[in-house]
Amino acid sequence: MGKIVVTEEHNRSVKILEKDQSVVRSANMSNYIALKNNISWEKEEKDFTWKERGNLNVAHEAVDRWVAEGHGDKVAVRVVDEGFAEEVTFKQLMNQSNQFANLLKRIGIKRGDPIFILMPASCRWYVAFFGILKVGAIPAPLLESFTSDSYTIRIKNARAPAIVTTPSFKKRLAYPILKTIKFVILNGEDGDWGIYGDKKVFSWDRAVTPESATTTPVWVNAGDPMVLQYTSRPKETPKGIVLPHGDMTYLRYTGKNILDFKDGDVLWCTFDLGHITGCLYGILSPLLNGGVKIVHYRGRYDAHLWCQVIQNEKISVWYTSPTALRLLKTTGQAILKNYKFKSLRFIGSVGEPLTEELVDWGNRDYPEGLGLPIHDTWWMTETGGIIIANFPAMKIKAGSIGLAVPGVNVAVLNEQGEVLPPYKTGFLAIQKGWPGMFTDVWGDVTTYQSYFRLDPWFVSIDRAFVDKDGYFWFKPPETACEEPEKVIGPFEIEQKLMEHPSVAEVGVIGIRDPALGNIVKAYVKPAAGKVGDQAKFKEELAQLVTRGCGAEWVPKEIILLPFTTPDGTVIEDLPKTRSGKIMRRILQGYNN
Repeated sequence: MGKIVVTEEHNRSVKILEKDQSVVRSANMSNYIALKNNISWEKEEKDFTWKERGNLNVAHEAVDRWVAEGHGDKVAVRVVDEGFAEEVTFKQLMNQSNQFANLLKRIGIKRGDPIFILMPASCRWYVAFFGILKVGAIPAPLLESFTSDSYTIRIKNARAPAIVTTPSFKKRLAYPILKTIKFVILNGEDGDWGIYGDKKVFSWDRAVTPESATTTPVWVNAGDPMVLQYTSRPKETPKGIVLPHGDMTYLRYTGKNILDFKDGDVLWCTFDLGHITGCLYGILSPLLNGGVKIVHYRGRYDAHLWCQVIQNEKISVWYTSPTALRLLKTTGQAILKNYKFKSLRFIGSVGEPLTEELVDWGNRDYPEGLGLPIHDTWWMTETGGIIIANFPAMKIKAGSIGLAVPGVNVAVLNEQGEVLPPYKTGFLAIQKGWPGMFTDVWGDVTTYQSYFRLDPWFVSIDRAFVDKDGYFWFKPPETACEEPEKVIGPFEIEQKLMEHPSVAEVGVIGIRDPALGNIVKAYVKPAAGKVGDQAKFKEELAQLVTRGCGAEWVPKEIILLPFTTPDGTVIEDLPKTRSGKIMRRILQGYNN
């Protein structure tokens, strides 16, 4: 906890959350400046066994080493749902991933082969992930929520020889999609898979389980591919981002210093395992830190169930999205008083900027709020880990995404590659050289090179500014914006619409109108389910956006839920991921 003070900064009011000194002293990184001045990536690498042994594989460092060091009986992963729970110890995870690796070796999977994973969350998901890594192959996680077309694009691009999946995805994995696939490893029985003819189908229980539980990992180099993660950004062809085994150094470092992992922690990262956050910070980062137990809830958002997970599983570190926090604030406020979050000590957020409102709410005494600061973070698939963050020991400026991670040079650039002074808006960029930096775009050298058009800087898609204290912000203050036109994203408009007391949820997208060009469209779910005078309600929403963003950003269309699509489907809720993040690509689909 801490206290919020308001200060004037560059002709605007800024709320600052000052941390209690006890929180500062107990943080792994209690002195930001000291770490920034003394960080050495070579020193960080000494925490791994491969520095002494000379043999490198992230699966060994995340799983096998802890068994060798006497922690084999400790629970590594626990997967839960309503009425369901299963878990594996480090020793079980090591043995079962060895069995999976041995099957892959037997069928001819080679070092550098990409292997897709498309399964509901289970302990076997983790087993497959580390089994693939142990043969030097590259796990390529897929989101469960994708359409057949989305799978087709990714599988065709990667030309992967194998996929690990379940019968539940059979309809979305029609034969043309699996044209390049030679092997299907099936977690579950389904005789119909024989229709694929030339595909060799292996039943997990009959093919993996009988394999030997011992194996020697294929040792690789730090620059070899560790994960192939496809982006899923609206209106963008998916890109296969390749992250190297050397990223383990950065993932361990950021987990320890940003998410503040400590021995005995229980982590809940609410993102799908097929999402980059679920993969890097829901699997690799906590296991590389060794003393952290992973809890993964595989169900959809429900305020009661989410509160039960935090309370009953004794979650101490919670990494989630602003959308999920906003849902809990809106739908779960009356529910919080029925639960105790005694174990919870750290909350992190990623996916979109954290609003001042959520920062205020998080810091309020429980159950009026969460009783804890919420720490915003920023990174991309391409960065291989968190780049900017609000750290446990630092003051939080409400609305800021925080300070650059010590050891990473972050700046705001103009189109000529010049570093801009404070309060000038430009492109958020990172100087090459941090250990988590991606090494390739699968099969697309030109696209990879385009990221470094202002070499030696990696140039992100985000525009931002930095203040006098080094804090980064996405939206420039009105008085500091000297650009010819403002750049507004869906988040800013959603934030303004959420200020209306009768709004429960909002999703904003941009669509192409034949007559008007690019227009803003908003999907709004009223808090009470219905509104009396819809015209008046929409006018009030328009006024909020006009005052906060400008008249040119008022949505041309405001669709109130529930509504009916052209094919007759009634939409009662905004489409969301398991972590509660609104799926704007599905909203886009309603307009196709």
